[in-house]
Amino acid sequence: LNVGPDGGYTTQLKAHNGKIFVGSYSGTVFKTSDNGYHWQACNSINNGSLSHVCRMLQSDNTYLYAALDYKGLFSSNDDGNTWQQVGSALDSMPEFWGIAIIADTLMVSGEGSNFHEVVYRSVKASGVWGSFQKVINGFTPGSNKATVTALNNRFYISVTQGVFEYNTATNSWQAPTIPIGTTPTYISSFSGNYELANSTSVYYSKDGNSWSE
Repeated sequence: LNVGPDGGYTTQLKAHNGKIFVGSYSGTVFKTSDNGYHWQACNSINNGSLSHVCRMLQSDNTYLYAALDYKGLFSSNDDGNTWQQVGSALDSMPEFWGIAIIADTLMVSGEGSNFHEVVYRSVKASGVWGSFQKVINGFTPGSNKATVTALNNRFYISVTQGVFEYNTATNSWQAPTIPIGTTPTYISSFSGNYELANSTSVYYSKDGNSWSE
């Protein structure tokens, strides 16, 4: 078994098209098609500059998305052989902490200016992502790392004030409707599993409907 890709610290792991991809602090994305026995560097997104960390990866089963700090969001439909930038509003984002996709809506969250939490929304039309619009109505941005998550065809975000659910009709964030009988303060997802937490407990779910403490 290979000890792993030679790119410094790894930051994110994502399965896509039967392969496993990892991001790294060097800004390079690596992939393996044999469960980690051999790793290959994808073609460079940022010419190998160490100043741009590849912090987040996401997949919609057609495109692989990679977010690089201070560089922007990029997509690939050929397993990392070529990359295209997705919009330009995110070019100067200091840190990315979440990418979530539901159908033709894309949410990207992280650390914005003055270290404040921020989330952007884009809607796809005719196969092309539209301009990114900031969506922070409903919560007061704090000095934390905003993490957006897709769960049961709904977007949720974890911020300093707690967990909020996106309301499509009002284009704003509201109190969540997650059925755990208490107000969560943090939500995350990994490989199809979901975790919620409040000040005293942690909850776990495989489907987003049934939760165990």
